[in-house]
Amino acid sequence: MSFIFTIFIIMVVYLTIYKKKKSLMDDSGDNMRKGQTTIHVTPPQQRRQNAPYHRNVQNEQITGQSVMPASQSQKGTTTAYLNAKARQDAIEHAKNDMEEQRRLERAHGNICVAERLFDGDSVPDGKRCVVCGYCGAENLVPFIQREPYGCYFCREILH
Repeated sequence: MSFIFTIFIIMVVYLTIYKKKKSLMDDSGDNMRKGQTTIHVTPPQQRRQNAPYHRNVQNEQITGQSVMPASQSQKGTTTAYLNAKARQDAIEHAKNDMEEQRRLERAHGNICVAERLFDGDSVPDGKRCVVCGYCGAENLVPFIQREPYGCYFCREILH
């Protein structure tokens, strides 16, 4: 009795999975039977051939290299799109970092930034700990300073 019941359960599960799989594979016929309309979409390869390619001049100025369209690099796959997006984001981040550095140099002069002294760390040889008078952060600066150092946190000049 148990064996027959097990076979019956397996058949029910198999038929359910088979029907779902068949309905997913034959979705155009099901849509027409349900009264829904079928939307035909142009494949991505044809869309790229029809649309003009616009070059991104801003990215070319930064990198100094021409940007290849995704269809030439890896045939327009999702991976190629994500790689191109990651490259573009890296370029934008580098540009933002350079602008931030320029802004800091304009605001605080061209001073060196001290290193941070973490809690519990010992002071290495050749350096000394200086507490910032403005924010109270502990900074590591060399014993012999050739130029002024700024706080790693607030960029105030350390004395």
